[in-house]
Amino acid sequence: MKKVFPLFVVLFFSFIAGELAIRIVSHKKKISIIETLKYSNQLRPPSTSTTPFPLHHKNKNVKIMGHDIRTNSLGLRGPEINNKNSKTRILSIGSSVSLGWGVSEEESFAKKIEKISPNFEVINAGIANTNSQYQFEVLKKLLPLVNPDIVLLNYFLYDSRDRSQITKNTFLKNSFLGTYLYSWILNLKSSMKKNESIFDYFKKTYRPNSPLWQKSLLSVKKMSDLSSKESISFIVMIYPELHDLSQSSPVISIYNFIETEFKKLGIPTIDKVHQRLSNYSGKERQLWVSPTDPHGNSVVQDVIAETFIEWHKKTQGTN
Repeated sequence: MKKVFPLFVVLFFSFIAGELAIRIVSHKKKISIIETLKYSNQLRPPSTSTTPFPLHHKNKNVKIMGHDIRTNSLGLRGPEINNKNSKTRILSIGSSVSLGWGVSEEESFAKKIEKISPNFEVINAGIANTNSQYQFEVLKKLLPLVNPDIVLLNYFLYDSRDRSQITKNTFLKNSFLGTYLYSWILNLKSSMKKNESIFDYFKKTYRPNSPLWQKSLLSVKKMSDLSSKESISFIVMIYPELHDLSQSSPVISIYNFIETEFKKLGIPTIDKVHQRLSNYSGKERQLWVSPTDPHGNSVVQDVIAETFIEWHKKTQGTN
């Protein structure tokens, strides 16, 4: 026991020193997993039995990834909704890619759509680390409050995950070092698992009989059916995976599969963003919000906004 106690003291104070060090470093350098933890703690209310699918905390302004994320009285990123204008209102649903992770509010594709076409008003209902089921519940909650003309679902390949990726572990929610080490261990385990890449994971997930895909597809169908019931246009835009933008990328066949499955359900689907970014093949990191975070930067946000506007003009008429 006498030998164990000194070791415990050393480990305890080493952990405290490590915790202080990573907090200092993360204040100056944006570490994605730590920024995700800050987002979870400061902007996301905990799920409860009465509110299992909460939006963001209301009327907050928190700096995440170096940019302010302000929420309105509904808990959505952006200003208060203006019900006095006559613009075509788009409700943008999705995860972090819809929220505009790592970019300012003005750089997000939601705001860029409004700049390109002032007749649009885009309500940003993106919530990071959510799956398709969660997004359906968000849509169900917001439709009567927002009354949109169009629902735009930004579908990302990770939206098929089985559950929202927010930890409930008290230790991990309060320790930067613990979260960093836990993330590192998970990544190490993943890399050792038969050398499985993210593309291998996507190939396993996006096939006809995959349970994860079937759950995700059902949730998207529910979104489409709910919108149709309210006479609201429902559109899916497939968000590009930014690790490989080559014409031989293994995700191209996956995009085609997803688009085909959505179209079988009569859901209009936009899948052109990957093609429009193909000139960045081999230099994909120039499109990332940080060297270790492959969310799309302002260049990607521009392309998404332009792609939607062009698609809408072509299929729905000028706006």
